[in-house]
Amino acid sequence: MPPITCHILDSTIGKPASNVLCCLYKVDIIEPNETNGNLQEGELLFKDNARLIAMARTNNDGRVQNWNFNPKDNQEWLNENVGEIVFDKSSGIKWNSVKDGNYKIRFFVKEYFNRQKPGNSGDVSEINGFYSFVDINFMIKDPSQHYHIPLLLTNFGYTTYRGS
Repeated sequence: MPPITCHILDSTIGKPASNVLCCLYKVDIIEPNETNGNLQEGELLFKDNARLIAMARTNNDGRVQNWNFNPKDNQEWLNENVGEIVFDKSSGIKWNSVKDGNYKIRFFVKEYFNRQKPGNSGDVSEINGFYSFVDINFMIKDPSQHYHIPLLLTNFGYTTYRGS
């Protein structure tokens, strides 16, 4: 099991959300620039440089358990910045450890809700969602732990928590 996994439950229908594209990013936070203790007008309070490192689709149980790493990243960069990732032709990719730092998972939920069928009234708005995607930003402080990122989703809202 990789050190970062995720899970989506669709509470609109009471079932796991399958075939949702999930993208995992390593994030470098850029601190706000302060001048005399005041932020400049128009300046972003939070800005990040996010680098796509892996992606996957949820299975029938709404889970991502194995990530497909960005082929543009070589193993040396991944091991230095993300964690120990072993590429083996016989056994595939094994993600053994993760580096501390800031990460985010982007869940592309619009495509998922657009595939859903309307309710009994036939009104598609009962199912079609409000969000194009959901970003969950999180910090890894203890690389020895497993990090599970659950998303509880409805067509017009979502919540998350630190999973186990």
